[in-house]
Amino acid sequence: MKRCKYILRGLLLKFKNISSMHLLFFLITACLFFFIGCYVGYSGVGLNGDTKYQLITIPFLTMLGTWVSGVGAFSAVATSLLLAHRSLKENSEEIAIRYSMVLMPSMYLPSTTDTAISITITNKRKVRSNIQSVVLQFSNNKAMNILVNPRTLISGKLPHVLEDYGDILTLVIPMSITTSVTQEWFVKECQGNALGEGRIVVQTTTKKFVKKLTSSQIKPFNDEFESAKTKL
Repeated sequence: MKRCKYILRGLLLKFKNISSMHLLFFLITACLFFFIGCYVGYSGVGLNGDTKYQLITIPFLTMLGTWVSGVGAFSAVATSLLLAHRSLKENSEEIAIRYSMVLMPSMYLPSTTDTAISITITNKRKVRSNIQSVVLQFSNNKAMNILVNPRTLISGKLPHVLEDYGDILTLVIPMSITTSVTQEWFVKECQGNALGEGRIVVQTTTKKFVKKLTSSQIKPFNDEFESAKTKL
């Protein structure tokens, strides 16, 4: 019984390792023999040299062979395109962006804590991703972006290279960045009474990645913006 389980487990592992191309080949072969068997069984024709076999079965098999070869050619082209698309996707950059608020010990009073913004960038491919810049954008102010200044970072650095899959860059940004929306030039450029939707834009050397922020995540910016409007 244990030997049977071992053999079955081995077969399952081999099945998992079968590529889509092999499965396609097995499927076409199985369909070919299925149709041949159905036709021969239906026509009741044996493999002896009778007239019906020569006049009907052989032309049918010839037609079937042509049809199967056409399907095989089409499948080969489709498989090649699929593999090329998969290879292109695997060799392109992809990152995940996570935005959160963090508490950390105060730089001036160790017994107290300060609130900061954390942006975590994770490499999702086995391809180098060269992070160049991170900016905050608001839909009601498309003319102005808020740049994450590398010199003011509490933790992390920019630019930064994520070499391989799973590499992580964590940027800890002081809450003072929220006061950027209180600048007079920024308030005047805003359309409407609020900042609108917020998003993070991460720029690499070749691509741009966007992460939409929730209303609770942009609340500190909105609070500062509302306070600045009352003073103008």
